[in-house]
Amino acid sequence: MAETRETRNTTDTTMTRTRTTRTRTTRTGTTRTKKQTKTPKNPKPIGGKRTECTREDFEDEIKDRIVAQCSLKDVGIFYIVLCERKGPGWLSVCLQFYNDEEGVVHRSGVLGWWRRKPKTGATCFAIDQNTFLFDSTLLLLDANWETCSSRRFSAQTRLGMAHFLTKQTSVHSTGLSRIRNTAGSDFKLMSEEGETVEVHKAVLQGVWPFFRDMLRVKQENEPQHRIKLPMPKSTLDVLMSYLYGEELQMEFHDAANLILNARMYNLPELLELAKTKVKSEPMDFQQALLLWQKSFRAQDEQVRDHASARIQQLMPAVDDFKREIQHLEKDELVALFSDVSVAMAGKMRAE
Repeated sequence: MAETRETRNTTDTTMTRTRTTRTRTTRTGTTRTKKQTKTPKNPKPIGGKRTECTREDFEDEIKDRIVAQCSLKDVGIFYIVLCERKGPGWLSVCLQFYNDEEGVVHRSGVLGWWRRKPKTGATCFAIDQNTFLFDSTLLLLDANWETCSSRRFSAQTRLGMAHFLTKQTSVHSTGLSRIRNTAGSDFKLMSEEGETVEVHKAVLQGVWPFFRDMLRVKQENEPQHRIKLPMPKSTLDVLMSYLYGEELQMEFHDAANLILNARMYNLPELLELAKTKVKSEPMDFQQALLLWQKSFRAQDEQVRDHASARIQQLMPAVDDFKREIQHLEKDELVALFSDVSVAMAGKMRAE
């Protein structure tokens, strides 16, 4: 099978197609289109050691080491990742940031040492680009990210600190959740199985531009009180928890679905959360195949590469490969075999 891939198309006609601006050349000279996420322009320089690399290489490097991530308005996404070991049981973390405009990654020095691996998905708030509330620790970096001082707080104090430092009160952080749990709903969202989730139209119009625009178009003819969305009920529940500011309980299959749905419905922060989830957890063959299919339809090259590499690893242990892939469309099958071929060739070159 040829190592290069054919131009990729998606069967999902409901998504707005976004053309790409970056290409990668294979050994045979064929180019492959890549999506590029632009870092917002930031008037203040980011600290840390600067190293040139592609976003794809950066994401591959940190995908299994991400402990937490947080975003800062008009700056971008900061990642806290595992970086060093110091004797048995001691692990350290550092801060990393990718600048798409310059094609460089910024890396800090060691932020601190832990006796055990910090919990993946730990809470993280960016106060500014040099100050972060990570789990129960306030991290204060100098402008060059060379030194870091820290202070630990109790869990309750941490919550209060997060509200204060981000200029939020408890009402700001839990207000929408309180509305959802106490106020009567006036609208229903229906999952692909036909189950409904009761919501508040005014709330969703305020926090979800896609919903506001969709509702405006549909109500030109007649009032709408229900809309069906093409996702399972469990994924719809995660989506609503995100929009109402509730704690997310995201299983792997929901995260895989959101690789497509969050992009389709223009929810970039939720998309990043879903990517972190799928890249930080081990996958069996069915999970890897589901993730590949969703990323293929979403035209998400990085996640698709991640899934196809895992499929290539697990294929020899699959008893009935034909049965596992029989639900895929024809164009998906062609693309899948191409992806697996590329992953296998890459593995052989690495060896």
